[in-house]
Amino acid sequence: MIIIYDSKETNFNNNGLGLLDNIAKSCRATYSLNGEKYLEIEVIKDEDEKYKWIQEFCIIKADDDLFRLYNKQNIQNNTLSVRAVLQHISNDINTDFIEDSRAENTTVDVALQKVVLDKRFNVLKSDMTNLNTAYFVKDKPLPALKDKIIGRWGGELYRKNFDIGIFSRIGKDTEIQLEYAKDITGFEQSIDWTGMTTRMMPTGKDGITIEPFNGGSKWIESPRINSYFKPLVNEVKFEDIEDSGVLKTEAEKLWGTIDIPKVNYKVNFISLQNTVEYKNDKAYQQLEQLNEGDSVRIKHIPFDCNITARVIKVVRDCITGRNIEIELGQFKENYIDKVNNIKYNVQNVSADLQETKQDLENAKVEFKQTTDGIEQTVSQKIDGEEAKTIISQSAKEVRAAINNTHYSFTEDAFTIGNTNIGDNVEHTPTYSKYKHNDGSYTKIDADGINRYVAGNKENYHYLMVTGEDTTYPSNDRFKTVQLPDEFKGKDFKVSVEAKRTVTTETNVLLSYFECSKYSVDYVNATFTVYGSCWYAKTTNLTDVTNRGWMDFSYIAIA
Repeated sequence: MIIIYDSKETNFNNNGLGLLDNIAKSCRATYSLNGEKYLEIEVIKDEDEKYKWIQEFCIIKADDDLFRLYNKQNIQNNTLSVRAVLQHISNDINTDFIEDSRAENTTVDVALQKVVLDKRFNVLKSDMTNLNTAYFVKDKPLPALKDKIIGRWGGELYRKNFDIGIFSRIGKDTEIQLEYAKDITGFEQSIDWTGMTTRMMPTGKDGITIEPFNGGSKWIESPRINSYFKPLVNEVKFEDIEDSGVLKTEAEKLWGTIDIPKVNYKVNFISLQNTVEYKNDKAYQQLEQLNEGDSVRIKHIPFDCNITARVIKVVRDCITGRNIEIELGQFKENYIDKVNNIKYNVQNVSADLQETKQDLENAKVEFKQTTDGIEQTVSQKIDGEEAKTIISQSAKEVRAAINNTHYSFTEDAFTIGNTNIGDNVEHTPTYSKYKHNDGSYTKIDADGINRYVAGNKENYHYLMVTGEDTTYPSNDRFKTVQLPDEFKGKDFKVSVEAKRTVTTETNVLLSYFECSKYSVDYVNATFTVYGSCWYAKTTNLTDVTNRGWMDFSYIAIA
């Protein structure tokens, strides 16, 4: 069904203003992978005047998706008709404006939420976990989404009604296998031979080559080395590989990708339906049901290779529900694609630097030469107040002044204001020492972090554990407590205290109790507690014996 709604409608589970099926001459939806998504419709000017519903910003549901009108034409030919082009409803997010929003070291979901400001839209949870950073300053949401988010995090854009998400891959792998041997009517092929390689010099991190694992040669050759007019020679960089053997293995995996041309296929089903191939091969018929992102296998006989092609564009007839045109392309990423992505990310970084420049529009920078050396002054108005930094440098000293606080670095000292930091801080190759105002000092060395007070060494504590336990008469009122492994070998401190005494005898009074740390095993991180409680008979207060057990609590620090 093709349903039209008012521009302000929010409930799309009804027939809205009405159906357009009976007046629609054509209705086509175009979907491009990470690209445009729009609807083209042409309706006749009917007696019931349904065509008048097609007004600015109206919404049409077709192919179970929503589109908003941004462009309309009146057409005069043998009959009167109205043609309209509608953008996917997700384009509504572009009516907002991002003044300044930052996604720093985070996931693609968080970045997408920074861009999608319209609360009608639902940002879907992505399967991607990589972290990245992007700044959105004076940006429109759609360009920011496509250029900055997808350009930096990668992924593929999913849009369906009010759902928006970015995933590592959309679409599915199908079982469809085509055999392409010659030109077929309705099956248009385009071939790009640029960028191919049949003789490769792989290089890895820090310029390593495959020589140790390739008989002393830096070069490997494709099985198709003689398929073209001459060898096609290139260096291919694998900047994250540190092992020559792995480098060779990964390089050889590229044969069948970079040694064949890039091929795209456009399939026009109106023309294809009349061919023998379409009638005899169900695989061609199955192409009519594909969606953007789906993949098929093509055995390309002229190249003697199998190609994985993905649907990068679909044109669907929303009246019949069938594809009338698809475009298949090679989307499998290789190291050359990754290099191109790196270049694109560098461009994005440059864009971010331009945005940072906007933050410094009010800044002034001055350089001047003095008798001792050079001096740089940076001043900027922040919230109406001027901030100033001065850095001067000579052969023996570097000085800085930040809002009238002065810093100085020389070969022998570092001062802040009139205070020489060197009087209180000492650094050597084996330790760092920090003096305190009370005469004590902190020392960091191979033994850890310790504080020395009047010559006595005390550890800084960073581990702590608390707990409770019980001593019983059956084990002579001793209880050994095991601390976590992190305490083993450390000079930990333990404090224990009685929490509760318990006895099963009647007609007795608590006379006295004892709870104490009996011993400590620093190597194995254990300590033993002695706990006893003495009760007297109410009938004979001199009859005092150890008649119960004790619950105790403890705290250990290291």
